[in-house]
Amino acid sequence: MGYASYVGERSFLCDAKVGKYCSIGDRVSFIVGNHPTTEAISTHPAFYSTIGQAGIVYAEKNCFKEYKHVEDNYSFIIGNDVWIGSDSKLVQGIKIGNGAVIAGGSVVTKDVESYEIVGGVPAKRIKYRFSENERLILENLAWWDFPNERLKELTKIMNNPKEFFEQINN
Repeated sequence: MGYASYVGERSFLCDAKVGKYCSIGDRVSFIVGNHPTTEAISTHPAFYSTIGQAGIVYAEKNCFKEYKHVEDNYSFIIGNDVWIGSDSKLVQGIKIGNGAVIAGGSVVTKDVESYEIVGGVPAKRIKYRFSENERLILENLAWWDFPNERLKELTKIMNNPKEFFEQINN
């Protein structure tokens, strides 16, 4: 969990790498584990897994990759300054870019780009928070890595995007 990030009540995060300054709402679920849907006759783990999730094992070896890792041992990569609204669900194997917003109640099944706002079931792009050029400036700036003293100085313009981009460009 990155610096200054927080998680709301009854949220379930596992196998997640979370960046700095993230806001994760109440009852957010990070869903891990998968079942074969078209790769096998049965979706029950007794036929493809040796773990014994249901107390029985017929498989002699693991025949299906149940867990998707995006990076190292993480099933989820959450960038910096990400807001995930309450009651959202994220399916394993995805990356959420810096500054992204996930509307409450969404089911995220694929990667979300930096500064993209998504929502719905399944989640789809609503819009970007900033222009392409502004997104590039923010990615290169990586303000979340600034020392606290510098961030305190920037607080006034952080709440005024027009002024922020004007001052940063000068």
